[in-house]
Amino acid sequence: SMLLDKKGRLWLGERGTGVWSLEKPTSVHALDKISFKKHDLNLDTFYEDFGKINGIEEDVNGKLWIGVYGYGLYHLNTETADFNMYTPNDMYEESLSNRRIQTLLIDKTNVIWVGTEVGGLNKSDLQKKDIYFLSRNMRTNNTLSNASVNAILEDDDFLWIGTENGLNQIEFKDNYKLPSIKHHLYEKDSESNKSIKVQSIKSIFKDNDGDYWIGKDVVTHMSVNDASKKVSITETDLSFPNVFSILQDR
Repeated sequence: SMLLDKKGRLWLGERGTGVWSLEKPTSVHALDKISFKKHDLNLDTFYEDFGKINGIEEDVNGKLWIGVYGYGLYHLNTETADFNMYTPNDMYEESLSNRRIQTLLIDKTNVIWVGTEVGGLNKSDLQKKDIYFLSRNMRTNNTLSNASVNAILEDDDFLWIGTENGLNQIEFKDNYKLPSIKHHLYEKDSESNKSIKVQSIKSIFKDNDGDYWIGKDVVTHMSVNDASKKVSITETDLSFPNVFSILQDR
């Protein structure tokens, strides 16, 4: 993961180490080794898949939130290099649901959203620090289509959540705990029939024209009608094993 913070510093995640910062990434000397500063998070790489930096976000106070697969959520003071770590706690209901963090987002209201593998979607108001999470509930349709969350996009009125089986459109009204959830690109029958291919959503991007691009095994175009809110989805000819990131250039 990478982040350009409000001070113009570039932050890079390194598996098994933590993050590196670069004060002046546009300088001609930017790539000199001496220009990089290491911020060690005391990670152990004993398990091959653990220690990946899957998300770096900056809050309104200039502090960093770092999602580390297999470890949890880190809160880093960029000036002192001190950090706090948030992990699941069976004794505390309002704690992180899972250590296997896949993605992070801090929205415009300073709420952090944490997507995990199997543990669903975590939400925390950064002023209150309590954590609430959404997961898969087989007893209702108003639930995440899958408990593994790979991608999060903030939109004007809702969140788009990409999971291992389907895209979720989540609208929060008066209560964060009672959202309205709609499913797209979701193969419901795959839960009972393993021969049906699931729609694994790895990335979501909204372009300058207000259209959406979804990364899965095929780059997919999506549009939402402003009046009717009808969602239209069309697959493109761009086919890859997985599409983890989509970006629009200048």
